[in-house]
Amino acid sequence: MTRMDIMQALMDEQQQIVERLAKRTDELDNAADLDEDDTIDPEDLSHQDELKQQQFGMEDVLAKANENLAILKSFENQEFTSVEEGSIVNLDEMIVFIGAAIPAVDFNGKKLIGISSDAPLFAGVQGKTVGEKVKLGEKNVEILNIF
Repeated sequence: MTRMDIMQALMDEQQQIVERLAKRTDELDNAADLDEDDTIDPEDLSHQDELKQQQFGMEDVLAKANENLAILKSFENQEFTSVEEGSIVNLDEMIVFIGAAIPAVDFNGKKLIGISSDAPLFAGVQGKTVGEKVKLGEKNVEILNIF
């Protein structure tokens, strides 16, 4: 397991998320783009407005997903010896990327997640090094490696 392997898994997952969100945003845009001549019924106009609102919300989510992908790419080739933004922390039961909230994926039998540097977990592990124990929920876990 290398940093590059872990980063690639995170970036691949995030890229898939971006692609799914972009597709859904386009679908909402197309569905909401009714010709005014075809929208005689007030219910059609209401439905069109609802779809536009969903599209705008989806665009915000897509922008955040793209931002998280950019964060991952910005830390792609860096190495770390202590827990800080951009580091990857290998714990007993999971691997955590610090810097962007990324949904959990399976990586070599461990849960791999990304958390924002604003997350409470980061405050509890910031500055720690390999071999130190950190509190994760109710458990004390050891930092096995930092990439």
